[in-house]
Order: sequence, then structure tokens, then C-alpha cells
Amino acid sequence: MVGRGGTRSNHFRPGGPLIRGAGPGRLASMNGGAELPRFLERRYRLLLLGILVLGALFRVGVHVDLSTNDPIFSSPPLDSRVFIDWAGRIAAGDVFGTAPPADRAFFLNPLYPYFLAPLVGLAGSAHLLAVRIVQMILGLAAVLLTAAAGRRLFGAPAGLLAALLAAVYPVLLFYEQTVMIVTLAVFLNAFLLLLLVRWRDRPSFARAFSAGLVLGLAILARPNVALFALLLPLWFLSGGPRPGRVRFALRHTVFTALGAVLVVLPVTARNLLVGKDLVPVTSSFGVNLYVSNNPAAWSTGRMTSSELRPNPVLIEKDADRIAERAEGRALRPSEVSRYWTRRALRAMGRHPATALAWIGRKLLFFLRGFELPSSYHYEAQKEDTVFLRRIPLPWDVLCPLALLGAVFVHRRRHPGTVLVLLFLSYAVGLAIFYPLGHYRAPALPAMFRLGAFAVVEVAGLAAARRWAGLGAAALLLLLFLGLGQATVIARELGWKSLSGHPDDRSIFYYNRGMILLGRGDLIGAERAFREAGRRDPTSWLPHMGRAAVARERGEPANEKRHLLAALALRPDDARARAGLGRVLAETGQAEEGFRIAKEALEDSPQDATVHFILAEMHLARGEYAEALRYFESGEAAGWPGRAIIADQSRCLRHLGRYEEAWRRVNRALAAAPWNGPLRLEHAHLLAHRGAPAAEIARDLKLARKAGLAAPPELSRYLPGGE
Repeated sequence: MVGRGGTRSNHFRPGGPLIRGAGPGRLASMNGGAELPRFLERRYRLLLLGILVLGALFRVGVHVDLSTNDPIFSSPPLDSRVFIDWAGRIAAGDVFGTAPPADRAFFLNPLYPYFLAPLVGLAGSAHLLAVRIVQMILGLAAVLLTAAAGRRLFGAPAGLLAALLAAVYPVLLFYEQTVMIVTLAVFLNAFLLLLLVRWRDRPSFARAFSAGLVLGLAILARPNVALFALLLPLWFLSGGPRPGRVRFALRHTVFTALGAVLVVLPVTARNLLVGKDLVPVTSSFGVNLYVSNNPAAWSTGRMTSSELRPNPVLIEKDADRIAERAEGRALRPSEVSRYWTRRALRAMGRHPATALAWIGRKLLFFLRGFELPSSYHYEAQKEDTVFLRRIPLPWDVLCPLALLGAVFVHRRRHPGTVLVLLFLSYAVGLAIFYPLGHYRAPALPAMFRLGAFAVVEVAGLAAARRWAGLGAAALLLLLFLGLGQATVIARELGWKSLSGHPDDRSIFYYNRGMILLGRGDLIGAERAFREAGRRDPTSWLPHMGRAAVARERGEPANEKRHLLAALALRPDDARARAGLGRVLAETGQAEEGFRIAKEALEDSPQDATVHFILAEMHLARGEYAEALRYFESGEAAGWPGRAIIADQSRCLRHLGRYEEAWRRVNRALAAAPWNGPLRLEHAHLLAHRGAPAAEIARDLKLARKAGLAAPPELSRYLPGGE
């Protein structure tokens, strides 16, 4: 019977056997076969509550485990720092991103920093704990959503099993403790799938519209879900009544699209009004396509480029600079994106066989159990924990189960096709781009349900003694397991063209060492750099790290030794050369040291660190004007750390430019009110402005919490001169 907005009846029509010779067993889905075990129906809520409790215990255990054993747990790297700073600016009042450097079309996905902003604004220095608590709650909510959709599609056993997978899946437990968009994207996809399943039970325009609203949020979280959105009309078409099916699908597609557009439209309007550019969501499409498909990526097996630095801020600056130089004019972000899209397509067009082989290789990466690292390295970080290592549920086990579930759904012509569409859209989309661990995680809400369905169906085949169908399912499962291990097998056989992404644990331990160094943990930093050197003896980075440790310890001879060792491995490294120049200048060879550092800058004018080294060299000599010049040129070339902003303010203060220093420090503090060097510089500026002693003392106490002592000229503002 057709009602307003669609049809009241469920248009799913059970098909034939899933696999030839197979039939639904006692545990088969509610839409395909026999009745469910009554004890599961009676105790469904109690069992689901137990799963939620188990999920909560696992989350608390992982949180305690990581906070106890992971040295960088409290120091979010790279992308996380960008999102935290962005959220801090929003919380401070720059809601529309009208102040530099945000006064242009969005380059990064915008939803997550706006999600973080209230937490950063309200929790202050405890913002990391607040983010983790909220994300754990979202993770448990995703468990409920997964159970609800799984039960509606496949019955209570599959719903409960899918919920159990979502409750204890280790990658999600890990990412809930990170400042990454994974948890929010997983929650939104789980919510979207439930709304679509509810629509299939009883189609209506209101349900299609509400699904569109969540789809719009999912696009703002991770725009690659747009490929799934393009496939949704096919699913709507399969759910319509035979007469008027096309019209039915078209009308519900329009309402879904309307909901999505209403959510995305404010971001598009903001990009147009603030950034003066028509960018629907972000302008990073072309750059991401290029770094995923270029000769350097083909040869190294990484998402990389010889021209673009792997940093969420620097890559945007590099992309703008290179595109504008090539075009000979200033470009809007959308034009920069089109430039890099053309370059990627040209590279693929010149080497079509290599490009297609690379896309196939990335599809194998998607199926592989290894979580490809980016800002975080799940495979390395779980080594430092007991909890994550002991959960035996890797991707290359879940993924084959999901593929088997997809086969079952297809053979039964089941409405669970919507799960297959989401799963496949992520697999195909990330084969075109790159399947980093946190990129593929949003496919998990579909995979949990498909995997649970596969287990229930196989159990049904076994219970009904359908041996032919069970054998066919076993063969398919072995095939899918083999695909997941294909890159590992290729590596063992020496087939480099198919082998997996390099582990990169040396780089991870180097980055860990730099974070620990920034926190003043010289022993931990030294240990991390030694581990990085052990993982890759051919890398110059561990020597650079150990040189930095020697510098902090005041050991110039040791610093020089490690810099020379780094240069022996990589003679053209500008940072090592500039660092060597700094050591020479500090040990009585000022003329030679400045010459070497300036030559390094001439060879690598886009390396911000080299600018900052020269700035520090001038700052040490009290040459504030020269130091400020290099600080500012370094800021133009790269992404200055907060300590660099504090040093810039120090130069401005010594040059009598107090108001500029005041504005710069306050803008930085809005994003990072807990930063020690900024707090010390703010205290200096407050003292110059004649602020009350209590305000100055507050800054000094916050700096002390960050491990910095009050300088002698400000210690009088502390109680008792402490």
C-alpha cells in the first residue's frame, strides 16, 4: 500500500539461495529464512547492555593503558595540533575564519574543529581529556547504532555480533584517544546507515530528508563519502514499487540531496564570502589526488611527492607556491586544486599501465591488515600498550568476513546492499587516493554488519548441514583472506611492485623523540632516537635528533659529531648544514658558521627551519632586527611553532614594537592558552603595560606548569619572590 511520501510496505523480496546448494539455517536473518532463537529475542536488551558495559570497560582500559605507556599520549602531533589550534581560534571568537591564516577557502575538512571548539573553549588545558571522553561516548553510541541497523537488516544475532565488533574493535579504541576525525566520521556513518535502513522499512520523504542531513555532516567530516552519496539513487531505485519505480527513486533522492545540501551550503557560502572562492567544502582534492598518484608515490609505495612537504599546513603553502609559479599569477584555492588535478591526470596519462597497477596495489593496501600510518602510527603505538596488543581482531580478518557478507547480500538481493555500497565506495575511493589507516576506518560501520551477517549465515549453513554451500563460503573466505595477505606474500617473494607500504617505524620513533624533546624529556628523547636509528641505520634523521638532544644538554662537541654523521648520510640536508653552522658560530667560528648557515638557506629557501636557525643565531648575539627578519621569512615559508611566535614577540619587544608583540602573542594564546613560552612572553608584555601583579603571577604560574621557570626580572611578581 502506498502512502504519503512513498510506500508503507517493505519492498524487499527474498531471493534464492545465497550460494548454490545453500539455504537459510536456523540462525539465518529475519529477512531471509527461519525464525530467530527466542532466547536472543527475549534477552536482546540485556545482552546489548552487557556489550555496552564491555565496550566501556575496554575504552577505559585503553585510555589508562595509553596514558601510562605511550610517551606521546599528551602531545598530539601534526594534524591534531592543526585541529586543536583551529578549534582554539573558533572558541576565541573567530567563528567564520576571517583572521589569517584561515581567511580563505577551507583546505582541511571543517567539521571536526567546530566539533572540538566547545571542548577546547570550556576545558582549557584539560581539553585533551574532554575530547577523549566525548569521543568514547560517541564510540559507544556507534555501538548502539550498529546494533539497531544490524538487527533491522539481519536479525538479533547479527545485530548483537555487529555491536560486539564495534565495542571491542582495537583500531576504533585507539583512535577514540587521538585528536583525529575518525570517531566522529564513524559515528556519522553508523547513524546514516541506520537512518537509511529505517527509510527502507518504511519509506517517506521525511526519513529521506533526515538521512540527507546526516549525509551532509558526513561529507563535511570526510568528503570522500560523496562517492557513496552518488550511488544512493541506485539503492532507492531497488527499494521502490514496480510501477513508478524510477519516479519513486527520483523523488526520494531529491529529498535526501536537499538535506545534504542544506548542511553543506553554509560551508560553501563561507568559502565564497570569506575566501572569495566557490569551493563546496575543501580545496584539497587536487593536491591529495596528486600526492597519491605521481612518480614518487609509484616508486616508494607511499602517499608522497618530491615537491610537497608532508605537513597539513606546509603542503597547502607548497601547493599554492608551485602552482602560482607555474601559472605566472596569483591563484585562488580552487584554481590551485585544478592545477594539481591536471598534473595528476597528466602523470597517469603518460604512464597508464603504471598508474593502473598502482591503483590495484592500493586496493590491496585497503584489504591488508597493516594500518598505514600518518600522524599516528597505530602499529607502532600499540607495541607500547598491553591492551591493544591482546585484542585479536585485525582488519585482514574483518575485511574478508565483510566481503563474504557482501556476497551473501548480493545473492539474496537483500536491502543490506546499502552496506555493500558504503564499503565498496570507500575501497574504490581510497584506491584512487590512498588507504591510510584513519581514512578507511569510516567504512567500519558497514563492515561490522556485513561481517556479522556472514558469520550468522555460515552458522546457519552449518546448522542446516548444507555442505555444498558451506564449502563454497569457505573457498570464498580463503580467497578474500589471500587478497588481504597479497602484499605480505609479494614482499616475502621479492615482488616489489606489489609489496606493501614501508613500515616507517624509524620516522615514527624520530617524531616521538622530537615530541619528548619539546617536553624536556631528554632521556626519553634519546631513547626514541636510538630506536629510530636501530630501525633504519641508513636514515640521517636519528642523528639529527641526537644532535638536538646534545644541544639541549649543552654538549656542542657531541652535537657537531651527530650533525656530521647526518651529513655523511645525506650531504644535501639543509637543516643539518644550518645546524652545523650554528654550532660553529657558538664555538668561536662565527664567520664560518654564518657562511655555512646562509649557504644552506640559499639552497633551501623554502625550509622554514633553516630560517629559524639563522634567526636564533642572530637572537643569541642580540641582533633583534636581523633575528626578526629571519623569523618572519621562516613564518612565510612554513608553519611556526608557538615557541617561535614567543621569540618573534621577544624581538618585537626589544625593538620597542610592543603593540605588535601584544597582538601576536594574544592571537597565539587564543589557540593555545596553556603554552609555556607564550605565557612567559605574555607576562613580560603585561609588566610593560603596568598590569596588576596578580595577572602577571598567573602567567608565570601557568608557564611553571609547562616546566618553565620565571626569569629573574619577573620573579618579584610571584608570592615571596619564588
